[in-house]
Amino acid sequence: MNKYCPKCGTAVTAKAKFCPKCGFAFQDGDNGVKQDAAGDVTAQSVSAAPADSAAAKNSQAAAPKKNQARIEYDDKHASSKKHWTRWVVAAVVAVVLIVFGYRQFYVPHTVESALDANNFTAAKGYTASANLSKHEVVIYPNSTAEQKIAQELTQNEYDTRRIAVENNLADLARDLAGKTFGTWKVGIVLRDSQGSTLMWEYNGTKETHRFQTSNAGRQLREEYLNEKLSSNIGFLLGGL
Repeated sequence: MNKYCPKCGTAVTAKAKFCPKCGFAFQDGDNGVKQDAAGDVTAQSVSAAPADSAAAKNSQAAAPKKNQARIEYDDKHASSKKHWTRWVVAAVVAVVLIVFGYRQFYVPHTVESALDANNFTAAKGYTASANLSKHEVVIYPNSTAEQKIAQELTQNEYDTRRIAVENNLADLARDLAGKTFGTWKVGIVLRDSQGSTLMWEYNGTKETHRFQTSNAGRQLREEYLNEKLSSNIGFLLGGL
């Protein structure tokens, strides 16, 4: 079997120490480039460069694909993030508009409609003052409405039975509680030269003040009964 000089390619014997053509000195154990019986050329010094070269090419080819995949992922992630950001902004804007519409339009309209539905109108002798931020409605009867209230109390002999205006106030409190958020305070107040007198008041749907059970109401009840008693005694004495 011959070997070949790795420097000039000259065929030499397997035991040659030097190349007869270029003088290349073979090292101990260095067989150079061999040619087997079938004529195939092999070399111990030949490395797996072709395989490594192919792997390098595959690696270089895979790198752009990875970069492309990363770019596509980043683009998709950024697009998804923008999508959710738009939804969040839209939701916040919607909530702001709903709250604004509720406070500025819905609540005033609801309060006004409830007052009309329960006969607390100017035509019935009432004016109303509403503080929407505090959820308070104060109703003031005029002189005509006050006279009607006094007549109803007298007809009941100033006892604890409800009168019509008190029932209307209860209905107003239920309407506001059922159609709006929060707890409303509604009341009827009499005004005169000496000041004002709270007649009836509801906090939510619970009646928290009644004229009939107040000190003033009890005093009128006592005076009414005394007058009635005196009238009856006078009538009896007059008949004797």
